[in-house]
Amino acid sequence: MKIDNEDGDEDYDDDYDDDFDFADLEIAGMTFTPILSRCRALSKHELAAAPKVKTFQVNVNVIEAQKLVGVNINPAVYITVEDEKKHTATQKSTNCPFYNENFMFEFQETQDVLFDKVIEISVFHKKTLAFLMTRIGTFKIDISTVYQQPDHRFYQKWAPLTDPKDTRSGIKGYVKCTLSVIMKGDSMALASLPSVSSQNDDIEKNLLLPKRMPAERPWAKFLIKIYRADDLPSMNAGFLGSFSKMMGEKKVFIDPYVQVTFAGQQGETSVESNTNAPEWNEQISFIEQFPPLARRIKVQILDDSNIGDVAVATHFLDLQQISNPNRN
Repeated sequence: MKIDNEDGDEDYDDDYDDDFDFADLEIAGMTFTPILSRCRALSKHELAAAPKVKTFQVNVNVIEAQKLVGVNINPAVYITVEDEKKHTATQKSTNCPFYNENFMFEFQETQDVLFDKVIEISVFHKKTLAFLMTRIGTFKIDISTVYQQPDHRFYQKWAPLTDPKDTRSGIKGYVKCTLSVIMKGDSMALASLPSVSSQNDDIEKNLLLPKRMPAERPWAKFLIKIYRADDLPSMNAGFLGSFSKMMGEKKVFIDPYVQVTFAGQQGETSVESNTNAPEWNEQISFIEQFPPLARRIKVQILDDSNIGDVAVATHFLDLQQISNPNRN
């Protein structure tokens, strides 16, 4: 696959080869997905080298909110991690609600898969009818950033809320919370109970941001240009592959498309049919603050199959390696 980075340079992934070195692929950031598909089965060597599934807990303690925009609002905080969503109670007619509610999300994933998941903290104004809600603002951070902090947590920090659909209006309020990520076997120091009052708490000096991350983060457009892919695997294994051979077809190619995931957002190219060398020449764009609180962009080739789309290969673009910190 050929991808343009923001400096206009072109990067090429290595061609697919049956005799590849799995260690080299790990260094290159390329992962062949160990899932049954229409493509060839993985060898024992590949399965043994594949990342191991581990047990993780993501814990979110929502303490309170301050300076929420709006008049006579009924705020509730929603916590979303991938497809799982939980929320606090609704507080009536206040711009500074207090909650002190705990939420736990449990995952059994490889570390690479888990760390790209995004924790999304959103505040909604809930109207008289429960299904009528207005989003006040959202804060997003990937699990990798939380895990890299001391003790794998942010303790009693203020998450600044913004609205990507209203990029000119600034901060929509703040949610004070503790985020932690625990892997089975990790030791974690006990934290003291959060204080009930935050009247003397300096919000701007205690933001939920990594060290050296600027408090003011402008909105930016992230552009990913997808050109083509070469030497994708054919459907030469499994039931469908055997059936095709019975019908006299030597090789049947997959129906590939590219899916790009970044900071909880997802975009896809069109599907190219029956080919191992698709050409897309398409662009996917995302709106996010810069620097973002999600470190990697996931680029994945999938097979558009009638029995369920299956990932063929995955590549991660590390923004710290391709962005220029000295350029506005």
